[in-house]
Amino acid sequence: MQNEQQPDAPGAANEEKTNVSYIIESLVGSLAVLKAMMEDLSPRQYYTVAELAERFPEFSNNKVYRIIKTFESVGWVEKHPTSKSYKIGHDLLYLSHRYFQKLHEEVLFYKTEINSFNVK
Repeated sequence: MQNEQQPDAPGAANEEKTNVSYIIESLVGSLAVLKAMMEDLSPRQYYTVAELAERFPEFSNNKVYRIIKTFESVGWVEKHPTSKSYKIGHDLLYLSHRYFQKLHEEVLFYKTEINSFNVK
């Protein structure tokens, strides 16, 4: 069994190379499919598995289907009620909304802080 150095271990020869070994390639590919669905984001935009698979020739239709079904199981993708097409789900949109809401709150906080230093 080969000893693999941890990225933060003293004497790690090539930290960047070691960090690459911690990347889950299947997750990267799955998120790329999700990102492709979000690029043309509109509330009514649905995609078939075949349409998404065309964007990712390295993935079979079966793999894209499994990716979509996985995201559907956590609410990040929703299936059209009568067709075999999918769109970004409400849970993912909610997470995105919450992220931007928190970001907006931070901007307002820092704006208030900066304004407090500009006392005339």
